[in-house]
Amino acid sequence: DLGGEVVQSSQTAGGAAIQGMDALLALQEVDERAERRSRAAKHGHSLLDTLESVRADLLAGQVSEDRLELLERQISKRPQSGDPQIDSVLEEIELRVKVELAKLGRFSD
Repeated sequence: DLGGEVVQSSQTAGGAAIQGMDALLALQEVDERAERRSRAAKHGHSLLDTLESVRADLLAGQVSEDRLELLERQISKRPQSGDPQIDSVLEEIELRVKVELAKLGRFSD
Protein backbone atom coordinates (compact mmCIF):
# COMPACT_ATOMS: atom_id res chain seq x y z
CA ASP A 1 0.00 0.00 0.00
CA LEU A 2 2.78 2.42 0.78
CA GLY A 3 4.35 1.94 -2.65
CA GLY A 4 1.09 2.85 -4.39
CA GLU A 5 0.68 6.01 -2.35
CA VAL A 6 4.19 7.18 -3.13
CA VAL A 7 3.61 6.71 -6.86
CA GLN A 8 0.33 8.58 -6.68
CA SER A 9 1.83 11.50 -4.77
CA SER A 10 4.72 11.81 -7.23
CA GLN A 11 2.23 11.84 -10.10
CA THR A 12 0.29 14.57 -8.34
CA ALA A 13 3.46 16.58 -7.79
CA GLY A 14 4.30 16.22 -11.49
CA GLY A 15 0.88 17.58 -12.42
CA ALA A 16 1.30 20.51 -10.07
CA ALA A 17 4.68 21.29 -11.63
CA ILE A 18 3.08 21.37 -15.08
CA GLN A 19 0.31 23.65 -13.86
CA GLY A 20 2.91 25.91 -12.25
CA MET A 21 4.87 26.03 -15.50
CA ASP A 22 1.71 26.88 -17.45
CA ALA A 23 1.00 29.72 -15.06
CA LEU A 24 4.58 30.98 -15.40
CA LEU A 25 4.36 30.89 -19.21
CA ALA A 26 1.01 32.71 -19.11
CA LEU A 27 2.49 35.45 -16.92
CA GLN A 28 5.47 35.76 -19.24
CA GLU A 29 3.13 36.13 -22.21
CA VAL A 30 1.21 38.90 -20.42
CA ASP A 31 4.51 40.69 -19.72
CA GLU A 32 5.54 40.39 -23.38
CA ARG A 33 2.20 41.80 -24.53
CA ALA A 34 2.50 44.71 -22.13
CA GLU A 35 6.05 45.37 -23.33
CA ARG A 36 4.97 45.32 -27.02
CA ARG A 37 2.13 47.72 -26.26
CA SER A 38 4.47 50.00 -24.34
CA ARG A 39 7.00 50.06 -27.21
CA ALA A 40 4.23 50.81 -29.71
CA ALA A 41 2.90 53.65 -27.55
CA LYS A 42 6.40 55.13 -27.22
CA HIS A 43 6.79 54.90 -31.00
CA GLY A 44 3.51 56.76 -31.53
CA HIS A 45 4.49 59.48 -29.06
CA SER A 46 7.87 59.83 -30.74
CA LEU A 47 6.23 60.25 -34.15
CA LEU A 48 3.87 62.88 -32.79
CA ASP A 49 6.73 64.75 -31.11
CA THR A 50 8.74 64.78 -34.33
CA LEU A 51 5.69 65.95 -36.29
CA GLU A 52 5.28 68.78 -33.78
CA SER A 53 8.92 69.75 -34.35
CA VAL A 54 8.35 69.78 -38.11
CA ARG A 55 5.32 72.02 -37.58
CA ALA A 56 7.45 74.41 -35.53
CA ASP A 57 10.08 74.36 -38.29
CA LEU A 58 7.42 75.19 -40.87
CA LEU A 59 6.22 78.11 -38.79
CA ALA A 60 9.81 79.35 -38.53
CA GLY A 61 10.19 79.05 -42.30
CA GLN A 62 12.92 76.40 -42.42
CA VAL A 63 12.28 72.64 -42.18
CA SER A 64 15.19 70.67 -40.80
CA GLU A 65 16.38 67.93 -43.14
CA ASP A 66 17.43 65.95 -40.08
CA ARG A 67 13.86 65.92 -38.78
CA LEU A 68 12.51 64.75 -42.12
CA GLU A 69 15.07 61.95 -42.25
CA LEU A 70 14.15 61.03 -38.68
CA LEU A 71 10.48 60.78 -39.66
CA GLU A 72 11.36 58.59 -42.63
CA ARG A 73 13.34 56.25 -40.39
CA GLN A 74 10.63 56.20 -37.73
CA ILE A 75 7.83 55.12 -40.07
CA SER A 76 9.96 52.29 -41.40
CA LYS A 77 10.42 50.82 -37.89
CA ARG A 78 6.94 50.44 -36.48
CA PRO A 79 6.70 47.82 -33.74
CA GLN A 80 3.62 45.62 -33.65
CA SER A 81 1.74 45.94 -30.40
CA GLY A 82 -0.52 42.93 -30.77
CA ASP A 83 -3.46 45.17 -29.87
CA PRO A 84 -5.66 46.03 -32.88
CA GLN A 85 -6.74 49.36 -31.38
CA ILE A 86 -3.18 50.53 -30.74
CA ASP A 87 -2.08 49.34 -34.18
CA SER A 88 -4.96 51.26 -35.72
CA VAL A 89 -3.95 54.49 -33.98
CA LEU A 90 -0.34 53.98 -35.07
CA GLU A 91 -1.49 53.49 -38.67
CA GLU A 92 -3.38 56.81 -38.51
CA ILE A 93 -0.35 58.61 -37.09
CA GLU A 94 1.89 57.09 -39.75
CA LEU A 95 -0.56 58.12 -42.46
CA ARG A 96 -0.34 61.69 -41.20
CA VAL A 97 3.46 61.48 -41.23
CA LYS A 98 3.42 60.17 -44.81
CA VAL A 99 1.11 63.01 -45.88
CA GLU A 100 3.44 65.60 -44.35
CA LEU A 101 6.49 63.98 -45.94
CA ALA A 102 4.73 63.89 -49.30
CA LYS A 103 3.85 67.59 -49.02
CA LEU A 104 7.55 68.29 -48.53
CA GLY A 105 8.55 66.02 -51.41
CA ARG A 106 10.09 63.36 -49.17
CA PHE A 107 7.65 60.46 -49.50
CA SER A 108 6.21 58.65 -52.47
CA ASP A 109 4.18 55.49 -52.10
